[in-house]
Amino acid sequence: FSTFALSETAINCVREYNGSYEGDSDIGKLMHDFRCTRAEDMNYELLADKTRYFKENPEGVSEMCKVMEDMRNEAAKRAEEQTTIDHIKDIMTKLKYTVEQAMDLLSIPPADRATYSELVGKKTV
Repeated sequence: FSTFALSETAINCVREYNGSYEGDSDIGKLMHDFRCTRAEDMNYELLADKTRYFKENPEGVSEMCKVMEDMRNEAAKRAEEQTTIDHIKDIMTKLKYTVEQAMDLLSIPPADRATYSELVGKKTV
């Protein structure tokens, strides 16, 4: 990538086209590489080398598995946290409980209560 620098325009192009941009420009070649599943089909050797490492080298495969596992665990943690927030809000609305009473009912550990109190007060998805 030493000859390729992402400019603000290029970044906006990637965002606007959601990676579907094609062409013979540097950004077009990069978007092509991002869509490739095989390293030998890529334009940029550095990206191809990294792809080979993470797909073909046992150490790279192990690293990628760890990253994917961490991402999955983080997503599960966020989902569980969101479910707890939803339960707290439901209890507060339906039973007219305070946030503390709702957390008592759900047996939320004291160490987590400040976090949940703050999160309940914020808009969540």
